[in-house]
Parts: sequence; C-alpha cells; structure tokens
Amino acid sequence: MSLRKTLRRKARNAYFKAFELPLKELDDRPPIHGTWDYRIPNNVYQTWESNLFGRSHYKEISKFRKINPEFHFFLYDAGRRDEFMRSFYKDHEILKIYEAAQLGQIRADIFRYCILYRNGGFYCDINKALNRALSSFIRTSDTGMISFESNFIALPPDPITYPQMLHPDKYVIQSIFGFKKDHIILKHMIDNICGYYPLFANKKFRKAKEAILSFTGPGMFTKTVREVVLSCENLRQIGIDFEGSFVFNLRGANVMYLNKVKYTDLNVSEIIGSVSS
Repeated sequence: MSLRKTLRRKARNAYFKAFELPLKELDDRPPIHGTWDYRIPNNVYQTWESNLFGRSHYKEISKFRKINPEFHFFLYDAGRRDEFMRSFYKDHEILKIYEAAQLGQIRADIFRYCILYRNGGFYCDINKALNRALSSFIRTSDTGMISFESNFIALPPDPITYPQMLHPDKYVIQSIFGFKKDHIILKHMIDNICGYYPLFANKKFRKAKEAILSFTGPGMFTKTVREVVLSCENLRQIGIDFEGSFVFNLRGANVMYLNKVKYTDLNVSEIIGSVSS
C-alpha cells in the first residue's frame, strides 16, 4: 500500500474513532404496521460480518427502515449467515463453494441469492438504500424487481433478448433486488455460480474486485437475467439507479472497514479455493 493510502487510512480511522464510536448493535425489526398482499414477500434481508455499526451508519439504516414500515428487516451476521447456508443448502454444491470462498463479499453474494430463493423477499446491501419506499416500485402481481446501473456493458445481449430488457446495454444492479420464492432467475444464478466455479478456483487475479464482479456479482447476475428473462412472468424492471432513488453509500458506512481491508482495494488475490469433497 502506498504511503498516501496509508496516511489517508490513518486519518480516516482517527475520525471514525472520534465521532462514530461506540458501535451500535443492530437487530431484526418486524413490521410496524400495514398490510401486504404482494407476490414478493415483505422480507428485507441484509448481511455483514457483524451486527455492530457506527453511529452515522446506524442512523441511516434506521431511516431506510422507517420509510418501509410494512417490511420485516433481517440482519444476518457471518455466524447466522453460515448457519442458514449449512441448514438449508447442506446437500447442494453451492454450500461447498460458499465455504471455499476466501472473501466475505463472495459469501454475501451467494447468501443473497440463496435466501431469496428459499424465502422470497428483497435483498439490500448494508451500505446502500433507496430514498423511496420499496412498495412504491412494484405492483401486487410482480414476481421480481430489478433495476440497472448507469455503467455500459460492452457485451451485447442475444438479439432475441434485447427487446425484453429495459436497458439491454447496462448492468443489472445486484446490491438491491427482490423476488418471489423459487424464482427462475435465482435458481439459474445459483446454477451459474456452480457451473462457472472451475474458472475461478485456485487462481490469482490481478484485481480481486474484477474477479468477484464477474463470478458472483453484477457481471454474472446480468448474464443470468439475460439468459432467462424470456421465461420471467411479471418481472418489474425499473429505470437507471431505481429512477435516481438509489443511495450508493450510506453516510458513515465506511466505519465497517475500520479494521478490515475492502475487497475493492485488494490487488493480486485468490478469491476462492477448492471445494471440500
């Protein structure tokens, strides 16, 4: 790491310690009021390595929960996340891949597809949010909800698929989405991770971020949506960045990395090892 980055990190950590500590514990929150008759269940799943957050970040998460009073919010720390995967995917190859992952980001990626496939609901990265209610984006008959990044994707979709995508030249956002239980996109995504695992196992990549985005992140997610969109019933496709409502990084969220290195900062790295027999 360069001297400039080292000094910047030290200054950032000093600020965090002065203004963001002590960390606050975040629990699940059941629905406060309201009824729900949508096909996508009113569950919002989030995950992080622990359930402790800086004061500013905790406040921003609470705001997101407040504008969604009819939702049940679940926070899975690393231990709870592992327990879920071992309980419900013990006979599936995806568990072996999950356990072989060298970085928490891959485990968080796999977890989001697996828990929504089993339970249905919405997933939201813990450092992101929407400044509008989730229910304002969907209709009762919708089986899925996706949006698109502003980033251009160089690989075009199949000509047959092209008319079915709201933004066929953009990546599908993978940090916030929603699906009914057993949705075909989630099943196909899990199958794709298993099928492409040998391409990534035991290999060092120049940038860990690039490999993760391709393997379990927006690259593979966009590929998957394209492959099965023709078979999707009532898939709600929302404009770029949830029509401008996407919050990319909640205030204070960087406190999560107080004692951790972001996967986006890793250079040559092996992201996943061999699966156990």
